[in-house]
Amino acid sequence: MRLWSAAALLLLLLPALGPALLASAPCIDRSVSMYIVAVSNTPNGTVGSYSLLQARVTCPGSGHVYIETRPLTSLDTQASSRIAAMVAARVAGVDFYSCDYFVSIVSNASIVGGPSASGAVAVGLALALMGLRPNTSVVMTGMINVDGTIGPVGGLVEKLEAAKEAGAKLFLIPAGQLMYPRVVVERRQVGPMVIERSRVVYVNLSRYGEELGVEVREVSSIYDALRYFAGIAPPTPGNASLDRLIPAEQRRAMEGWASQLSMECSKNLKVFEDYRRSLPPRVVRALEPFYNSSVELLRRVEEVSDPYIAATYAYRALINATYLRLVAEAYREGVLDVVGNVTARVQGMLKRYREELRGAEPNNIYRLSVMLNVWSRVAEAESSLSELLNALRSGACSYSPSTCLYRAAVLYARAYSIEGWLELLDLGVRAPAVSMRGIEDVSKLLLDAASTEVSYAKVLSGEVGKGSGYIALAEEMLGKAVEARNTVERLAYALRALIYSSLSMHDMFTIEKGAAARALRGNALALLKRIASQGAFVAANYLYIKLGDEYMERGDVSTALYLYEEASFLASLYSMLITGGAPPPSAKPGTATPATQGAATVTHGVTITVVQTVRETHTETLVRTVTVTQRVVVTEASGVQQGVPLAVFTGVVAALAALWILSLAAVARR
Repeated sequence: MRLWSAAALLLLLLPALGPALLASAPCIDRSVSMYIVAVSNTPNGTVGSYSLLQARVTCPGSGHVYIETRPLTSLDTQASSRIAAMVAARVAGVDFYSCDYFVSIVSNASIVGGPSASGAVAVGLALALMGLRPNTSVVMTGMINVDGTIGPVGGLVEKLEAAKEAGAKLFLIPAGQLMYPRVVVERRQVGPMVIERSRVVYVNLSRYGEELGVEVREVSSIYDALRYFAGIAPPTPGNASLDRLIPAEQRRAMEGWASQLSMECSKNLKVFEDYRRSLPPRVVRALEPFYNSSVELLRRVEEVSDPYIAATYAYRALINATYLRLVAEAYREGVLDVVGNVTARVQGMLKRYREELRGAEPNNIYRLSVMLNVWSRVAEAESSLSELLNALRSGACSYSPSTCLYRAAVLYARAYSIEGWLELLDLGVRAPAVSMRGIEDVSKLLLDAASTEVSYAKVLSGEVGKGSGYIALAEEMLGKAVEARNTVERLAYALRALIYSSLSMHDMFTIEKGAAARALRGNALALLKRIASQGAFVAANYLYIKLGDEYMERGDVSTALYLYEEASFLASLYSMLITGGAPPPSAKPGTATPATQGAATVTHGVTITVVQTVRETHTETLVRTVTVTQRVVVTEASGVQQGVPLAVFTGVVAALAALWILSLAAVARR
């Protein structure tokens, strides 16, 4: 009888236990729906099409990313969606591995997929994590990069037309692509033959958008996109200098670089000066610019206060001085022997560097950053070495000796400069710890992403009939990453493949490279300040930015873009490896709409904070009005289901029912 009474009491108390169980169950389930645009291949050519994207997050989770596409896309979207999920978690201030992510893309046309929708996927997942609804009049396209920047994509004219069909009022595109190059094929009948001629025309997307009734704006990062989708203010990097954060021992080591490189340069100049009288006058006159450049660069080394910039000047001086020495030696020993001696010496240097790297432990962010920089330089030196050896075998050095000798000079200077980077490993700079498991996971992720993006770049290159030298470099680095047995080596090559594939997209599609460069610079600074706040300032990244500024001032935007890209991608990599999240970005008062009431609050318009356990789902009922424009009318329905999670509730009821039956059986036996 006592058992039966206890069971009855528990059943009576069950309604009151629901809210208590809810408060203790850490369950979040949120979905966000929005439109994305793509291109479709038809018998009449390429056309734009729109699809429904549903981004869903459930917490707790394990960092799994699930993808559904209907119909199947022509390119893999798994790697780009995983990058999108990691970026979204970083933006929302959530541990990526604490949630699971679901991405569904449904279209009524066969779309060309790949990374071009990954920017929208990142936005959708970030909004779901923060409990915000998107502005459904906004549509975007762009590839999300590991650093949160939005990379260039193709098919923007067709995608703008698709955005119009989807009912968009605002279309977001990657920064620098407002003027879009489009290949136009013209056909002309000449007797029985049809002559085709292709030419490139540049479409002003802003003006074309005005004709369609759609405003077109550029975005450089996911933060820019979130401002338009939900009114979230992007972080500002500020203008404060980060020089003071460079460790003193690292600054002293870099000062030593400039001195060491300058000494080697002076030795080579001395050799040339000794041989100069024996050279033909016309050769001396041809070499005069190289000699003057070396002297001028050495003078700048003495005047510059920044040790890394000084070392860069000394490195460039060393290339010219080495070239002068090799030319002088070639007149005495022969070009083939001189170049052969350089390649043999560099091979020995690279072998030693590899052995030292494989014996090093990347146990913290500082050591990992040094090792990644060294591996990258080893990869560049090995590429230069391979090209030079091929030139020797093919006989190119015989009919173009000056080119071969200059390549040998660049190769030697590149290999020689690696020594200084290796010395940084022994400084013992304190930094947050990293695990080999984390490095392995990130290297696999970046390898998959690099494979997808390189394939995407190749597909678009074929479609627009425009290539980029960076594609070949990206393929080379991807091949090295696949073959690499060392985890850090694989990570370095995969990251470089990503950087080169991104640069190839800029080469093919970004007209305003200055805008893209400035966007990357701002993003790199913001990421550096973020990881610095977590005790992990990586000086090399900051120095890349400063060197990029130097090239921007000289008007060399392409080199600056390359340096900013490297700084931004590396900073995002270190951010992924550091344990712990950052607070979500600030929101403008009155602009961010909570996904459901009670799920998230905007506290003083500054931070978005999950304040209680909920299960929430937002669905959109799509009603297509059959008109010429095929406008889609979206009706939103949202609500909060508050109560015990279904599995928990069912289990409790079943247990109590069993307890009640057992008590009745006990009473019957009596």
